[in-house]
Amino acid sequence: MIYINKPTFSQQEILISCTDNLRNQTEKQLLLSSADELERIYMLYDSLLEENNIELFKENVIDEEVGNLLIKMYENKFSKKGQTARNYYDKMLSYNKSEICPYCKTAKANNLDHYLPKSKYPSLAINPLNLLPICFKCNDDKGTVVGSLVHLYYDNIQSINWLKCKLFRCKPLKLEFYVDKSEFEDTELFQKVNNTFERYNISSTYNSLAIDELLDSFHSFKRIANVDGYSVLKSDLKEIIKHAHNKNTWKYSLYNEISGENDWFYNHLMKYDIDEVF
Repeated sequence: MIYINKPTFSQQEILISCTDNLRNQTEKQLLLSSADELERIYMLYDSLLEENNIELFKENVIDEEVGNLLIKMYENKFSKKGQTARNYYDKMLSYNKSEICPYCKTAKANNLDHYLPKSKYPSLAINPLNLLPICFKCNDDKGTVVGSLVHLYYDNIQSINWLKCKLFRCKPLKLEFYVDKSEFEDTELFQKVNNTFERYNISSTYNSLAIDELLDSFHSFKRIANVDGYSVLKSDLKEIIKHAHNKNTWKYSLYNEISGENDWFYNHLMKYDIDEVF
């Protein structure tokens, strides 16, 4: 999970773009006449998240008809390919050059997630602060849950080495990726990170990638160990992560675990054939 800068464009820009080619003039006027109220909601949403009080946000501030129209604008204008407003959607997906999902960092971000679901909070349907880039799997796993989850525009965990990997002393090989509570000074922030990690099934994703990585590398690891010794292999693995910019990746956590104090990987697993280990 990585921190993302807030979108630089406003909700009003999106609203104008969504209604620009709207043929139904009654709907257009109703939406545009709600612009001031929607801006007030935008500011309220922002301030509540800045203060870590988003649970105080209540969906009873706009007319039901306006709410239904906002959902319609999201589906038929903002997220629909070929529409002018879709440009904003695409800009949000391209939050960085890699366009990788900022939650799992393993797949391309190809959706925008409503942090608070539009079905329950229609006033936030096209609010850019409520929309975050995400991959299909993470979005599908999250569903429409409302609860204590990380909001990547507001919860900055970049300086915390929160992701860890545990290698179990068993055969076949077993790994577990988890959120390390001891790294957090703020218990509420830990809970949000842990809830997100579990809800999005990120541990399962990382486990699959890590096992695949070790399967691909096992024979070369054994060759280095047999020719140069376990100490050289261990040193080589440490070199892989030595200059890592982001320590909260599955690959860093994996190699940090097996190149650390856990010599069981070298003293036991490396003595077996690949079919016995995995």
